Amino acid sequence: MSKNTNVLILEDDRHTANDLKHHLRGKDNMEYVECVPSVEEACQFLQVKPVDIVVLDLIMSSRDGYCFLETLDHLTLQQKPHVIVTSAIDNEHAIRRAFDMGAKYYMIKPYENEVMYRRILDVCFSGARQKGAAGGKGKTIDQRIMEIFLALGIPPHLKGYQYLRTAIKMVLLDSTIIYSITKKLYPSIAMEYSVTPTKVELAIRHTLDVTWQRNKFEHLDQVFGCDVYLKNTKPTNGEFIALVSDLLSFEQQQS
Repeated sequence: MSKNTNVLILEDDRHTANDLKHHLRGKDNMEYVECVPSVEEACQFLQVKPVDIVVLDLIMSSRDGYCFLETLDHLTLQQKPHVIVTSAIDNEHAIRRAFDMGAKYYMIKPYENEVMYRRILDVCFSGARQKGAAGGKGKTIDQRIMEIFLALGIPPHLKGYQYLRTAIKMVLLDSTIIYSITKKLYPSIAMEYSVTPTKVELAIRHTLDVTWQRNKFEHLDQVFGCDVYLKNTKPTNGEFIALVSDLLSFEQQQS
């Protein structure tokens, strides 16, 4: 992979910003990584240097991340960056608003720097070729997964949220892996997050349990556009992963 990823960190917490900056600068495929503490400085930076990814803190002491997203939409730039929003706020309204304003991904604080690095690579290198249709035209797979999870009320702060997202993307790349969920899928996810396969399985199950207890996936039919056989029973891990993967696979085929 060539050294061509340029990252701007818009974060007013100096410790958080520097910690992430030093971590990213240690990666071979990062060309430059810079930090700025304000929306104004970020906009000035973008007009001078091309940036692939902006890691955006949503809550700052002066103008907030929403102001940046709004301003970015009106800037005339040769290259408009993708934005990954970070925040301790995990309610659906805040996430959906950031998403609607153009964010490509939303990460709940605190996050691990290595996980952020992987999300940067996902957004930067996978986004261009992973498109959806059928309500997701022009959107990346990450965006469609977030839309579906939000619509179903899956809590984004739970670890199982990230594991589910990764599982769905893995199944999209290799549909046969869903038939070896305990022998291949869970171990593959565990390797990416440096945990055990058992922790992956339990975290996904807990996330689906919490969602079921909250709303019993009452919006399944609306999300999938048809009667879903799972709507009256709590889906297993494999059933849910397969269901979402099938929907996204269908959307890709229609694009």
